[in-house]
Formats: sequence, C-alpha cells, structure tokens
Amino acid sequence: MNTFSITQAFVAAWDAIQKNPTTVIIWGALAGSFQAIILLLFPAEIGVNGVFGTSSVVNFVVGSLLSFIIVYAETVLSLCIRRESSLTLMKNWKLHVLPTVVVATVFFFLILSLGLIAFVIPGLVFIAAYSMFSYVIVDKEVGIIASFQESARLTKGARWKILALIAGTIGLISLAMFLGGALEGLIDSPIPPTVVSFLTEVFYGIIALALSLVSADAYLQLSSGDTNVPTSV
Repeated sequence: MNTFSITQAFVAAWDAIQKNPTTVIIWGALAGSFQAIILLLFPAEIGVNGVFGTSSVVNFVVGSLLSFIIVYAETVLSLCIRRESSLTLMKNWKLHVLPTVVVATVFFFLILSLGLIAFVIPGLVFIAAYSMFSYVIVDKEVGIIASFQESARLTKGARWKILALIAGTIGLISLAMFLGGALEGLIDSPIPPTVVSFLTEVFYGIIALALSLVSADAYLQLSSGDTNVPTSV
C-alpha cells in the first residue's frame, strides 16, 4: 500500500513558492489576464433565451474548455517547479498530452458530478481514487484509461489522506474566495473596478498554483521509486 505525508506536501509546496516567487507571480498574472479575457468575451449572463439559450451554452462550453486548459498548465507548472525543471524548454511542456488532459478532465468532472448527485459516497470514493490522473498523464505520457488505472493504483492505501488533503484544499479555496470577495469590496474605493477584478483573478491564480504544488508533491511521494510504468491506452 502507498502513503504520503500531507504535512510534507504543504511544506514542499511552500519551499517551492519561496524558491520560485517570480514564476508564481507571473503565472498569477497570466491566469488573471486569462480569466479576465474569458469574462470579457464570454460574460456570465443567462439572457433572454434562459439557462439553455445559445449564448449561455456557448459561454459554459468555452469557459469550461479554457478552465480545463488551465488545469493542464497548472499540472505542468507544478511538476516542473517541484522537480526544478526548466520552464523555457518546450519539451517540458509536453503539449502533445494537452488534448488527453482536457478530455480526461471532462470525464473526471462529469463522472464526479454524477457520483455526488446520485449519492455522496461514490463521488468521494471516485475523487479519492482518480484525483491524480492529470499528473499521471503529464508525467508518464499515457492515455486516459491508463491514467485513471494508474491513479487508482497509486492512491490505494492512501485514499483517506487524499480526502483529507481535498478537504484542506476546499477550506483554503473557501478562504481564498472570502479574501477575494473582500478585495472586490475595494470597488467602492478610487481603484477602477477592472483593476480590482484583475487583481482578484491574479490572487486566485496564485492560490490555485500553490494548491497544485501541494497535490504534485503528494503525487511525487506516491510514485517515488515506482518502476511500474503503465502502457498508453
């Protein structure tokens, strides 16, 4: 059975941020700009056609697709930062696995949503077993099925810790949203609303990368010394 240290994961993520503050800030700025462009081009409006109107569906699909691309970018960034790999080398970005990550992420959230809606326990079991799929795809360059199988194998014996890590992540995200809301409260100040919105998205981007670093370290702990490399499916 595999295991990992949650404390070590958070400590390693903090050390990585301290060693790479410029990279983290730049990513926050890029993610903030990216999200601001998404909100500008695809505003979250239901409109006259209702929730299932053409405009709303397009906004949802495009916004979701771009969010899944961000998942890929954060996965690559976090693994490279933890391993101290160069981010300027294109080979480290592994762009050829981007479509696989996007499609796998769609399936992951779709099945997770169905599991949580049908009954909470299946959803929790699913997320505990398969939450490492994106790191497996980027790290071992395998297909969707193989990535889920490998995630289940790696997390076997450590799924309660995975759920605890996820619970802590949700708590930190909630805190980040609270602080982000407080930042947006500055909208009544002389600071232009667009600037406040951008700074809020930058803040969210930095927090998201920090949490991805935590998950990346957990993955590296679980796969440490592992010689069983799955074949692509």
